[in-house]
Amino acid sequence: MSLQLCINISGTSAHFAEVLRSTSSVVREETITFSSKKTVTIKDELNAFVKEKGLLNEYDEYSLAYWGEKYTIVPFNLFDSKTYPSVFRLCFGEGNYNKNEIDYTMQPHLGVTSIYEIPDWIKSFFIIKFPRIIIQHGISLQLNGMNNESNFRPNLHLHIEEGYFFLTLFKQTNLVFSNSFEYHNENDIVYHLVYMLKKMGVENEEGQINISGKNHTVDLNVLVENLSSFATVSKFKKQLSEDRIIKHHLQCV
Repeated sequence: MSLQLCINISGTSAHFAEVLRSTSSVVREETITFSSKKTVTIKDELNAFVKEKGLLNEYDEYSLAYWGEKYTIVPFNLFDSKTYPSVFRLCFGEGNYNKNEIDYTMQPHLGVTSIYEIPDWIKSFFIIKFPRIIIQHGISLQLNGMNNESNFRPNLHLHIEEGYFFLTLFKQTNLVFSNSFEYHNENDIVYHLVYMLKKMGVENEEGQINISGKNHTVDLNVLVENLSSFATVSKFKKQLSEDRIIKHHLQCV
């Protein structure tokens, strides 16, 4: 029985799942919500949590996705490994960014490179705990997972974290849109989603909207109900798939 430990982490919480690789079944899952945004406090809480929950056991595979809202995607053939921090700053301003916390993932099979911010402590903390762990930004994980799905018709993945969410759209087997947005309630999410589909010219088409995420306070049933009130997305099949990201984890090792 091959087990994979899949970790999804953001600035406010972390979700751990033991997954049976042969069936993609979640055997056990544990979630911690951090009491502070201070790195020292988060690390202390994580240390205590993984020991208490027995998550330091030996697993066959390990993977981690960091869901940070700041990322950008550039064409693969335009990417320069020497100037990617400048591209990130061009998109997000000259904030107080640590160069060591700006990283990238090249995905030539998709024709893109993802550039993102990931706290430096995440790599050091989890590599010490799990030396064989694969660490990447959530969007890289999502793009790879969606690339292996049926994408001729519009395939939209909505992944929700606390305070922000991710919209990624494939159509005719190509990645055509990916971005993150802040939100306060379900209506904010609906607004951005419907507006994006209109801008991409896929409203009224037959497609799929997959909704995932565990670390949030959104009422997903209300979200789907509000989406269904828009005629422009009436032909889209709306599916709640909280564990969809887990299946994407299994494809990254």
